[in-house]
Formats: sequence, C-alpha cells, structure tokens
Amino acid sequence: MNAPAAEGPDSLLHEIGRTLASELDLDKLVQATADLTTRATGADFGAFFYDALNEKGESYALYALSGAPREAFNKFPMPRNTEVFAPTFRGESIVRSDDVRKDPRYGKNAPHHGMPAGHPPVVSYLAVPVVSRSGEVLGGLFFGHGSPARVTHNHEHRVVAIAAYAAGAIENARLFRKSQEALSERRRVDDAVAHLAAIVTSSDDAIISKSLDGIVRSWNLGAERMFGYAAAEAVGKPLTALIIPGNRIGEEQDILSRIGRGQSISHFETVRSRKAGSLVDISLSVSPIRAPGGGIIGAAKIARDITEKKRVEAELRILNARLEDRVRERTASLEEMVQEFNTFSYTVAHDLRAPLRSIHRYSDVLRSDHEASLSEEGRDFLRRIAESARRMDRLILDLLEYSRVARIDIRLVPIDAGKIAADAVAAFDGEAREKGARVEIRRPIPRVIGDAVLLSQCLNNLLANALKFTAPGRSPEVVVSATSREGRVRIEVRDLGIGIDRKHRDRLFRLFERLNEPQSYPGTGVGLAIVKKAVERMGGTVGVDSVFGAGSCLWIELRGLDS
Repeated sequence: MNAPAAEGPDSLLHEIGRTLASELDLDKLVQATADLTTRATGADFGAFFYDALNEKGESYALYALSGAPREAFNKFPMPRNTEVFAPTFRGESIVRSDDVRKDPRYGKNAPHHGMPAGHPPVVSYLAVPVVSRSGEVLGGLFFGHGSPARVTHNHEHRVVAIAAYAAGAIENARLFRKSQEALSERRRVDDAVAHLAAIVTSSDDAIISKSLDGIVRSWNLGAERMFGYAAAEAVGKPLTALIIPGNRIGEEQDILSRIGRGQSISHFETVRSRKAGSLVDISLSVSPIRAPGGGIIGAAKIARDITEKKRVEAELRILNARLEDRVRERTASLEEMVQEFNTFSYTVAHDLRAPLRSIHRYSDVLRSDHEASLSEEGRDFLRRIAESARRMDRLILDLLEYSRVARIDIRLVPIDAGKIAADAVAAFDGEAREKGARVEIRRPIPRVIGDAVLLSQCLNNLLANALKFTAPGRSPEVVVSATSREGRVRIEVRDLGIGIDRKHRDRLFRLFERLNEPQSYPGTGVGLAIVKKAVERMGGTVGVDSVFGAGSCLWIELRGLDS
C-alpha cells in the first residue's frame, strides 16, 4: 500500500493550528485532530484515544478514528496498559517502530499476545502522548500502516507538534464547556432566586428577615398587609418596637436565643400587634440564616394569620361544651328512665304475679274440693284457667329475665367455655333421659372472652330449645361443638328437629316471636331473645343455619383469646 503524497509541513501545520484553535466542541476537536494527523503521517488509519469527564466529574475513555470505519474497531476492547501502550497512556515517551511486531514489548499480554484476529493490519507504528501544560495526560495519538518503515522521523516531529496544538485546544474546549456549565448554573440559580423572590413578594404570609439582635432586614407585602407597616417603616427597626406586645417580649428573646444555637421553630402560635393597635393571632415558623461559611447571621420568620382558625376553635369549644351539657342531661335522663324501669320491673314481679298466685291457689282449691260437682265443660274451663295463669307467670318471669340481662353489670374476661358447656349439658341429663335424647359435646370448645353467667344462660336456653323442637315420635339428638377462625370462636348447638323455614329465620331471635303453635311446642317466645341480648352484651353475634324438616344449628360467636 502506497502512502499519499506528503503535504508541505509548514502549510499543513498552519492549517492544523488554525483548525484546532477555532474549534471549541470537544468531540469535533478530537475528530479533527485524528483526521489531520492521519493526513500528516500518511498512515492507513489513525486514532485519538482520550479521557472525557461526565456530569459527575468521573473519567471515562473515548476515541476518534480516521482512515478506517468505526465498525472495524467496535468488536475490540479499548486499549489497555500493555507494554506497548503503557508509555503513551502514562505520557512517558513516544513509541515509533518500523515493524511493531519485532518490538520486544509486543505480544506479551494475554489473551491475544499481539494483534487480535480480524484487527486491521499494523506494521509501521507511531504513538504520541497528548499532555497538557500542567503535565496531565489527556490521551494518545496512535497511527498504523500495513507495510513496514512507512512512518518517518519527520512524521514523528509533525505529530508531536500537532499533539501540543491538540493539548492546548482540548484545555480551551474544557474551559469553554465549564464556563458554559457555570453560565447555565448561574441562570438556573438566578431563575430560582427570581422565582423565590416572586413567592416571597406575593405571599399572603408575612415573611421577615432579621439580624440576631432583632433588627428587621427585609419586610414583604404580606407583612405590610398583616401588620400595617410599610417596608420603609419597618426595615432597620427593632422588631420588638413594631409588632411584639409588651407582655410577649420574653418570647422574642427566647426565639433569638434558640436561633443563635442553630435551632428552628415551627408552628408556634402566639399574638402580635398591628400598627393600628389591634392584636392578630399568628402561627410562627423561624429558621436560622447562615453565611456562606456556615455561621448564623440572622433569622427568617414566616407568620401566618390564624384569626379565622382561632374563631372556629372558639366556636367548637362552645359547641362541645353545649354538647357535653346535653350528654350530661341525656345521661341523667336515661339513668332516671333506667331507675323507673327497674321500679316497674319490681312492680311487675310483685303486683302482677300476686293475682296469678291467687288464681293458682283458688283454682287448685276449686279442683280439689268441687271437681266432682263440676260438669265436663266446667272442669275443662278450670284447666284452661290454671294453664293460662301458669303461662302468664312464665311470661312475666321471662320478661324480668330479659330486663335483667339487659341491665346487669358484666365483666368480659377469659372464661372456660368448654366447662360451661359441659355443665349445661349435665344440667339437662334428667330431661334428656325422660325424652330418650342424646346430648353430647363432640369437639373441644376453646376459651373465649365473655361473662360466665351470661354464657351459661345462653347455652341453657339453646339446649332447651333444641330438646323441645323435635318431631313427634322421634328421639332428640343434640350436638354441641365449636370452631375457631380469625380470632373468633363459634359455639354451635345442632339438633335433628323440625327445622326452620328460611323465610322465618330473621324472626327467630325477636322478642315474643313464636313460629309454632303453643299447643304443640309451649313457650313464651322470649328465650332466644334473651340469648341474642346476652351475646350482644358480650360483643358477639348469633345466627341460625337450618333446613326445614331436617334440623337446625343455632350458634353464638364470641372473641377468642388470640384475637
């Protein structure tokens, strides 16, 4: 391969110097350096490997190529500090070789031990470091030719001169870039300052700066509107002489002391004076102002008018006081009603049951002494009178029990629901034997949070209900069990009785609700209402699952110990 005709050295160097001196774009600069130097040496190709800085000031390697397509080098790694490259990258010396393959430093490094496969051929070789005036190695110029002895001593001198031009031009480009970055940063800061100044100027809050001895240094329009002083009247005056009431001087002294220690104050509610003499409620935030060296030279104060907030708070206090008065009155009224209800309950217990006891007694005497003289119809009437009296007495007792459950004091504590269930089952042993019934507990029942007396009453009522509602001719079967889920314990009482029609389930736990004729299944319709009231007082719920004609499962759900 023949080298291109050499250009005159003076004219070429003059062109290179003019080109590099006029270029301030770093990328264009290094590309121009690579192109011009390749021309000056007559090399097949040349490269300028150099260091660049990113936005964080971190260094990374780049390169510009001339005389060969970039694709020819993309598949190869960046040059390393091998024995051949190291003198250039360290700025120690120039390397020029008629046949680099014969250089004793060539081929010493793995994995290629020389030129990588597929690399453009390099025989004649020249490498010149590019070093700044301060001694910083900026990069290196590398040139190769496929034939031996094609890079001369004169070429070396040209490249050394160009490298000096390039070093100065790169330093100029870097300085220009830094100046542009500084200018952009200054514009950004100026924009931010202007934006901040606009915020301060237009803010409804009073924004004031002051020295550490309390002298006002700045006073925005918000301060003028809030306190009535123009900026010309306030700046240079002590703040204590302008807006701080005499009984609040100590506050200002404390604020300045804390600011001097580097502390900040946020949302401090206080009172300040207006020029006209009136007072204004404010929320105050104060921060130290620091000099470039870090020392505290003053304080920035933001005051917000909270007059409306204080007015609303005062109104709320009045409303709360009125509400508390109404609650006290209502509580007293409810306590009076409860007392009246208790009195009524005792009256019912005594005055209504007394005539019933007389009816019982006289009907027993009449049956004992005169039954023989009564007709069949008369004896039937007598039986009905006695039965009605018993039902009325049972209803009164159930109502009294419902009232008691609703008002008694209870203690919600951990209780042994399994033992309470076992005691309830044992209490029905006699009735179960009479009816040929089987009553059992199939699964352990966990401890729950509740009241032992109320839970016992609930289970007794549920067991009584299960034993009662059995189809004629069938022996009752009742199973008590429990399940736990998500901190709740459900205790179930399941029977194989007559069941409940789906449309009647919502009525089951209501007071006085009866879903069957009293002749078939006697009762007052209060028992399950007592269960519901007792469970609700323990913070639980009740429910029923049933298939008409195939039995029912009545359940209560309470908090478990792991909730």
